[in-house]
Amino acid sequence: RKLLRDEKIHHTLTLSNSGTATGTNVFVTIPWSTGSTYVSGSLRFQTGTLVNVLGAFVDEISNTITFTIPALPPGATEVFDFDSIATGPIGASISTTLSATANE
Repeated sequence: RKLLRDEKIHHTLTLSNSGTATGTNVFVTIPWSTGSTYVSGSLRFQTGTLVNVLGAFVDEISNTITFTIPALPPGATEVFDFDSIATGPIGASISTTLSATANE
């Protein structure tokens, strides 16, 4: 389906540790499409207790959300979501991809 200008977009992302060691200082970066604008205050952490929402940084210039998870044990999963508003032309493509790096 095609997006409409000013349409609300709900993004849900999952981060899991599928390894055998605890990930430490897991730095998470979530970029969102340039064809959308972050909805202030919409970042929510649905599961897990390892993330402090107050430690998240939203950069509306580079269209990224960043935060650090101090430790993510093997098998642990964190689910978080946020909203954005479509600002691009009708039918524009919007994508969100999470990246994470950790020390072991």
